[in-house]
Amino acid sequence: MRLIPSDFSSLTQTIVSLLEAHPERPVLIALDGRCGSGKTTLAAQLAEQFPGSAIFHTDDYYLPPAQRIPN
Repeated sequence: MRLIPSDFSSLTQTIVSLLEAHPERPVLIALDGRCGSGKTTLAAQLAEQFPGSAIFHTDDYYLPPAQRIPN
């Protein structure tokens, strides 16, 4: 299912709805955008809103260890 809510409140409500509809299943969210567009910030805000979330940065998989960000 591809959903593109227009604001943070709509996004969090969509996530809550998905979690309530299928509490036994995880909700996978992919964030895409250009460099500096706020993907990491949005991911951090969502993780704060939904404790127990896991964030995976693609940089962790294709950048050499010396170029990876801490945490």
